[in-house]
Amino acid sequence: MMGFDTLNRAIEGSLVAVRQGDEGGDYVVEVKFNPDDTVRYWINKQTFLIDKITTRYRSQVLIEEQRSDYRRADCMMLPFHVITRLQGQTFADLDIVSYDVKSSVPASRFTITAVP
Repeated sequence: MMGFDTLNRAIEGSLVAVRQGDEGGDYVVEVKFNPDDTVRYWINKQTFLIDKITTRYRSQVLIEEQRSDYRRADCMMLPFHVITRLQGQTFADLDIVSYDVKSSVPASRFTITAVP
């Protein structure tokens, strides 16, 4: 899930952010990684939580993620319902039961593999 890390990088000036026109109850901000790759965020005007994210390549939406049912998990507000669409087709519709935000996960549990 893309989120505030990308927005924070834009705020710090390492990525370009462009304010789009508001839509309904959301502020809309687009972050540009390069001229072709962008991520657009719909940020709820009341809660400042992310309602929707789209990743775009050459202005075409590739991935859309809708977030809802935010609840407190420890000290954070996290979405408990996430719908992901790939090029308009529903890929995943997740109802999250709980988050474990306190457990430490060793780095050895993750591997990064280079793709040729």
